[in-house]
Amino acid sequence: MKRGIVVALIVSLLLDLVVWPYSTTASTLDSGDQVGEGEQQDERKLRNARFMPLSLFKTLFYTSLSLDSSDPTDEEKANWAAYTEWGWKRSIAVEQNQSSPFPFIVCDDDNNPSAVDRKKSVAFNAIGVDEGVDLSEFFVTIKNTPEMTCYMGLVNGTQAEELGDFYVQPVTFLLKINAATVSFTGVGSDALIQYSVWFCPAVRQRNWTEWSFEIFDEIVPLIPVLVQFPEAEAYSDNFMRLYDYLQYTDREFCNDLLLENVEVENLEEYFIVTFNTTREPRSDGIPDEAPETCFVLWAFALAYAPEICYIERREPFETSNVIEQWIGQSGIPDYTPFYDHNITGEGQLVAVSDTGLDLDNCYFRDDAPMPFGTSFDLTRRKVVQYVDHVNSGESVNGHGTHVCGTIAGRKSEDGVTSTDGFVDGVAKGARLCFFDIGRDDENESLSVPGADRLLNPGKLAGARLHSASWGSASNFYANQDRDFDRYIYNDESFLVIIAAGNAGPDPKSVGSPANAKNVLTVGASTSGPGSISRGVTPVDQLAGFSSVGPSMDQRIKPDVVGPGAWVLSTGARDFPSCDPPSAADLPGPGGSNPAYGILSLQGTSMATPVVAGHCALLRQYFIEGWHGNGTKGSAESLDPSGTLVKATIINGAQSLGEFGLNDVNFEQGFGRISLIDSVPLFEENDLSAAFLDQVPIAQNQTISYNFTLRSRNKTCEDAELSATLVWADPPGFVGCLNCVLNDLDLYVEQTTVDGNVTQHFPNGKTVKDSVNNVERARFKAADGDSFIIQVTAAQLESEEQTYSLAVVYGCLNHRARAGLSTSGAGGPFMPNSVFGWWLVVGAATTAALTHLLLWL
Repeated sequence: MKRGIVVALIVSLLLDLVVWPYSTTASTLDSGDQVGEGEQQDERKLRNARFMPLSLFKTLFYTSLSLDSSDPTDEEKANWAAYTEWGWKRSIAVEQNQSSPFPFIVCDDDNNPSAVDRKKSVAFNAIGVDEGVDLSEFFVTIKNTPEMTCYMGLVNGTQAEELGDFYVQPVTFLLKINAATVSFTGVGSDALIQYSVWFCPAVRQRNWTEWSFEIFDEIVPLIPVLVQFPEAEAYSDNFMRLYDYLQYTDREFCNDLLLENVEVENLEEYFIVTFNTTREPRSDGIPDEAPETCFVLWAFALAYAPEICYIERREPFETSNVIEQWIGQSGIPDYTPFYDHNITGEGQLVAVSDTGLDLDNCYFRDDAPMPFGTSFDLTRRKVVQYVDHVNSGESVNGHGTHVCGTIAGRKSEDGVTSTDGFVDGVAKGARLCFFDIGRDDENESLSVPGADRLLNPGKLAGARLHSASWGSASNFYANQDRDFDRYIYNDESFLVIIAAGNAGPDPKSVGSPANAKNVLTVGASTSGPGSISRGVTPVDQLAGFSSVGPSMDQRIKPDVVGPGAWVLSTGARDFPSCDPPSAADLPGPGGSNPAYGILSLQGTSMATPVVAGHCALLRQYFIEGWHGNGTKGSAESLDPSGTLVKATIINGAQSLGEFGLNDVNFEQGFGRISLIDSVPLFEENDLSAAFLDQVPIAQNQTISYNFTLRSRNKTCEDAELSATLVWADPPGFVGCLNCVLNDLDLYVEQTTVDGNVTQHFPNGKTVKDSVNNVERARFKAADGDSFIIQVTAAQLESEEQTYSLAVVYGCLNHRARAGLSTSGAGGPFMPNSVFGWWLVVGAATTAALTHLLLWL
């Protein structure tokens, strides 16, 4: 920003704070706070825009004002009204002095439930934009329900005042900052502090580094004036604390501190600013908190700028430390039916971001040189790409080497010929694209770039899966969550598998970016004994360290769990390493034999690559056409979307032993992954299946699938039908409390041969689910039962939404079936001559008919 514009901004600020006579006191304002109660009247003029009550604002997104979900008191309502009036004055001053718009929240509660039509109405009335314009460039949706849709965007203050049909709220700086922004709990004296600064829609790219520090340099000196106004004091105790420090904290001190070690990364929707908190002991009386005070002052200064819509302090990203092949495939010791059918992840690339990768470990060894950077070499045996974002090194017993070994490690002494090893990965036939985010100092947080920079290199090489065994302590929907959701929404071929974290058993302990809607979030279960696990605990228990949900907006997180307790995998060394000569030399739980390249670790970091490896097996399964009757080539090759892979994994997940059958909860999500319960596999299970991918659906449209179950082998009496609907939802607003923007509904109607009709709703509910973008219905079924499976677009923010649907019928909970062989030689099942369902198309729409070809 040019310095003249900055000066204009300061003039605007001075006009607001000094020239305007603040005459409206809290005691003289109407404290009514019910939606629909009428319009708030300013003492100076009648404003047409409807007053937004505090109770409504608190339902929109996560800020310091929305932490308390209780009904506002009269005093809180009055303070809110006073602060809102001050915001209106700010918006008018910015328009008059800068000829610039101001950020506003606009909510439409008319009788038209279409969010698309609501957005058009808001855009036309607020900024005069009509048909044929991409409205997402001007407004971001922050809430979308049948009753109300809310947007945030830049609007001229005088125009906003005339929006009489809408609830309108000026977004002043205290509304842009969440509680974590001014909290430094757990931050040491030598650490990295990061902020994500989200700019408003329609703001043009610029040199944010120069601009942000000009804003800081000009606005901070005026904060002593700001904190003397009642609306600031009422809403921020932090201001009074900062005011006490301002007598010590001069601009020169803060400028030196902030500019000494600062990095700025410009991304598509926001920019990341990284500061270093390193400081020398002071002898001039400045409190120890002064450096943090500088960071908070900087954040508040930026929040004051009308170009900025939201600021959050990024919690440090850390690895999620505190396997299994057979657990994820069957749950039976040493029984790996997918390996028996040569489904090992062959032909698949899995991308990984982590601390580093020891290329001299024999499980990743190659006789060809490694092309570091974003380039890739598909002729390499195991690691085809190594993006040295930070460096190309790995520490002894490093996290990344262990994770990569779990996904796709495969032993090779000479770097050419692969042989069986003690710790071959889950998808041992797959190969890896690696992105190094580990800093030189192991005690520092990870260096995580934006989603495009992080995910694009692996995708360009051919990877459609990305495993991320890291996260932060932020338990709300943060910038990184939105960034991942945006990426997957724009490219549904891709799936990111993320560790939930190790902050369990506390509720709402799943950390960002695992709170993203479109990723597959993984918790940890116990591992049990087995060929590559040295654990001693039962298989079907939730690991005590595994983070649990729900998300801040009550979505089900984690999605699934996988074995993550004392996983034995590859270990990084500072010399070329490999297996010990015998199994007797393998380390025990938590151990490491320094002479060999094997290591035992536990955490959701270990569970995540287990699940990622099984996703790679699923991709090979679909691409090779196994999804017909469970034999290779029985169906046309299908390159599955990330949403179909996610739906299939969740559809077959089984409840842990401590929970009820088919229980869906915030501890295990939908359960422990189990491929044998997810897809048919000839002679190994008794399942029929149907898979629909990328089906388009429009607002108020219902797509129905009618079918009757045919007879089967009856290897179990209590057969079940399981159906899972998944869609990639549009990215939510940072800090959202109603994060799902496109609401689809799954409904199943079952009619038995006796004519009894039962309605089935998803996720253990007795009514529709409007909170999650994953919906699973599972229940007992029998031969001859007829079904109607319906998918309805109940409330869309976009013109259209695509979805994926996975359905299986037969003997689920395969591991627990009576008489099942556990010898590891395969199950007792015979070929099923009646795989497939008799489908009656009935009322299915044209959109559905296109995809019924996948049902065999």
